[in-house]
Amino acid sequence: GTLNVYGIIHDCDGVKGGGITIKGGVCNIWPGAQIYKCFTLSQGGGVYVGNYSELRIYDGEIFENEALEEGGGIYIGGSSHLLMTAGIIHNNKSGESAGAVFSGYGATLVIGRSTSGPEIFENTSGGSGGGVRCNGGTGSDAGGITTFIRGTITNNTSGKHGGGIACGEAGENGQSKLYMSDMTISNNTCTESGGGIWTPNNIQGTGTEYAIIQNSRITSNTCHKYGGGISVHGKVYVSNCSIEHNFTGDRGAGIHITEGGTLKYDMGTISDNK
Repeated sequence: GTLNVYGIIHDCDGVKGGGITIKGGVCNIWPGAQIYKCFTLSQGGGVYVGNYSELRIYDGEIFENEALEEGGGIYIGGSSHLLMTAGIIHNNKSGESAGAVFSGYGATLVIGRSTSGPEIFENTSGGSGGGVRCNGGTGSDAGGITTFIRGTITNNTSGKHGGGIACGEAGENGQSKLYMSDMTISNNTCTESGGGIWTPNNIQGTGTEYAIIQNSRITSNTCHKYGGGISVHGKVYVSNCSIEHNFTGDRGAGIHITEGGTLKYDMGTISDNK
């Protein structure tokens, strides 16, 4: 079936999905919709999506939700699909990964469109991905496909890697693919590596060997260990990006490349990182 959300859902509790649970169906969230102050003991404080389902967010606001595990705002797994072209996700909290959005276990995540994108800000995670944990999960089915087309991810906080975005490692049966363009990743913080963006060892692009990050601003992010702007563990191609004013407590204020990582860099600005 199909659920269309135009109104307000608030102060709800659930085992999986504090506000909405979607299994084997479609949910559309439209302008004027709000999902807030919902709580779950497991995944998806605001919305839980699983079992080959689809969530489409065309606008609206998801805020002040909490999950004790992954996905303070949204959890999507089970080979499901999330398209978010506009809207706001803010001030959500997770006990584990993904303060705002968790996507993994074969899920496909698409953020933004050519002319506009959502705002994801002031979310907090106990684990990796203060804003977004993409291609996540554990075990053989971990991973997914993630495309960022346009949007802002700002002022999020992670208790591990990836203050703004943390991409997960692909499992034996999975894949971890990333394409990013025209994003602003700024003022995010993590306690370990990748203040702005953290990428895993076996990251790929969507149809290319290298994950692609292009035409984006990665600025004023902070990490306590390695990679204030970006932490590179796999193969990543960075093109025409502004990587400025990022800070690290150890090495690689702008970009940190691990021993197994490979970076291709083309044009752009890397400056005033400390």
